[in-house]
Amino acid sequence: MEIGVQSCHDKTLNYLNRGHDYASFLSAYAAAKERDIRVCAHVILGVPGESHEEMLATADEMARLKVDGIKIHLLHVLQDTALGERYQRGEFEILSREAYVQLAVDFLERIHPDTLIQRLTGDGPRDILLAPRWSLKKWEVLNAIEDEMAKRGTVQGSYCRF
Repeated sequence: MEIGVQSCHDKTLNYLNRGHDYASFLSAYAAAKERDIRVCAHVILGVPGESHEEMLATADEMARLKVDGIKIHLLHVLQDTALGERYQRGEFEILSREAYVQLAVDFLERIHPDTLIQRLTGDGPRDILLAPRWSLKKWEVLNAIEDEMAKRGTVQGSYCRF
């Protein structure tokens, strides 16, 4: 079962207008696990107002829960959305590719080594994607993440505390 948790921080979920809080995710997760259903959690990195440390706290939470799988998305800003309007007004900046790569590797280092990584970046529809346009070169992003992991000499779970 896939669950879009996005973040373990209610302020972030409110900002994204998700319509649920983190406790709701935990309840759904517990109900699935009671039924022996494997869970893949979706998270978003780069939400305005969420610090680097807060994003890594989400990684720690996913590691603590030992989710079966995780899909890591970068924040996509699309035309004709509330987020898109905020972006066009200059209310926030989007992560650079370099910043996303660093963050994604930091995140992976904290995820439980047994968690299956199902996605490291997402695809925004080319015709309505405002930002980040660099995400359209998905293989370059994936290669940069792999290169950064090799440069650091790290693997998934290197800094997992659970």
